[in-house]
Amino acid sequence: MTMTTTTNYITVRRAAEIAGVTHWGIHKWIKKGLLQVKQPGGKFGRLLIEKSSLITLLEGETQDE
Repeated sequence: MTMTTTTNYITVRRAAEIAGVTHWGIHKWIKKGLLQVKQPGGKFGRLLIEKSSLITLLEGETQDE
């Protein structure tokens, strides 16, 4: 069984700081399916971004430039 820890995830706010965008930008990426998230508190819980999906997205953007 694979165990997922919260150290593999960051908050929307932290993801926005790393990416240099607003939290609204992060939410747009989530809606587009560009970021993998989990919501451990259920429907009203805090969204957590999978670090590897953010890294993949940002690396892809720098290659396009």
